[in-house]
Amino acid sequence: MNRELVEKTEAFLKETFDASPYLQAHPADKAYRLQHTYRVANIAKGIAE
Repeated sequence: MNRELVEKTEAFLKETFDASPYLQAHPADKAYRLQHTYRVANIAKGIAE
């Protein structure tokens, strides 16, 4: 796995979430969506393997 690519993607995701007016107003949703993204990525990794 390309760790650098994963780190860049994670940074992009966090920056995008930080800039979202909806997620700024709903911080609990921000945390949930971030964790959801990690869960989906791990499922996709498992399928790919």
